[in-house]
Amino acid sequence: MTTTTTNSDTDLEEIVRAAHKWRILIDQPDATEMDLLAFEAWLEADPRHEELFGRAETFWNALGDVSEAEFDARLFKLTLYERLARALASCFARPYLHLLASGSVAAALAFAALPTINWGEPKSETIAERPLRTSYSTAIGETRNIQLSDGSAVSLGAASEITTELSATTRKVELISGVAFFDIASITEIPFLVIADDLTVTVTGTAFEVRRSNDTLRVSVAEGDVAVSYPFAIDNKLTSLIGRRQIGAAQQVYASPQAGMQPTRSVLVSAVGAWREDRLVYDGDTLEYLIADANRYSAKRVLIEGDVERISGLRIRGAFSRHDIDGMLSTLALIHPLEVDRTDPDIIKIRSTADKPN
Repeated sequence: MTTTTTNSDTDLEEIVRAAHKWRILIDQPDATEMDLLAFEAWLEADPRHEELFGRAETFWNALGDVSEAEFDARLFKLTLYERLARALASCFARPYLHLLASGSVAAALAFAALPTINWGEPKSETIAERPLRTSYSTAIGETRNIQLSDGSAVSLGAASEITTELSATTRKVELISGVAFFDIASITEIPFLVIADDLTVTVTGTAFEVRRSNDTLRVSVAEGDVAVSYPFAIDNKLTSLIGRRQIGAAQQVYASPQAGMQPTRSVLVSAVGAWREDRLVYDGDTLEYLIADANRYSAKRVLIEGDVERISGLRIRGAFSRHDIDGMLSTLALIHPLEVDRTDPDIIKIRSTADKPN
């Protein structure tokens, strides 16, 4: 019998769903010989079946020890099979998979057994219900305090931009660039969302900072706790499978498209949003991160030259005045094997002393 195949996304998702179901079935201790024979027949029916089953096996093994709490509840707005099929199908176009996250095969399989949850269709929105959109921005060296209509306050860092959407049923802010500190008014029935690219922070009332530095995002909490959602990364690319992390006061988390959401780390509460008090505080942050801050406050552009990859990763500890970026860079040159080149009237260049021109 000849099997007709297509390359459509729907066809691929159906095969992925079947591969997932077969994996669960044959792993059961009560799987029968007839089950195994049926599985072998399915593998032989289409050359893609064996390939996709092998890749599904790789995917689930890569999940490691993901706990149920680390999967975003929004996964269940669609059936689980739909979400997983889409995530797997998007990854299977690439031959090598590497999941850059922590988690568990057992938890993933437990999710597969969950029933479909019907969340219902969203209500249609009338024009009167649509939230008012407002944009705020700051120039280099400028900070700004913004009072929102819900009682929340936002401190916008230098060279930063946000867009707010507020209504009787919506509280949302998008961080387009830079850094912002949020002091959120507690309204339990209306969660406050902060969105930056694929990252979403959900709170009801607390104080925290969200920062963008190139393609790296960072959330730091000063008080209370927040829920951070971000896609899992496989093969240095984001999937549609969303991870969720609850972080509390004196904690922070980084996320990037290459590495996904990183393990939670500790942070000094006094360091969260310290720029509001004219201080730039670093506790093991990279030089690249510091340079991104410098460019928000310096009239001259600051850049790393020479062995950029190695120099960018230097870990910095210390507190500096945001009004004295030149002094901050000079101090770094005293502590680390760095040279500050100010010969260009418009650009300050940072390089390793080993890369100093002859």
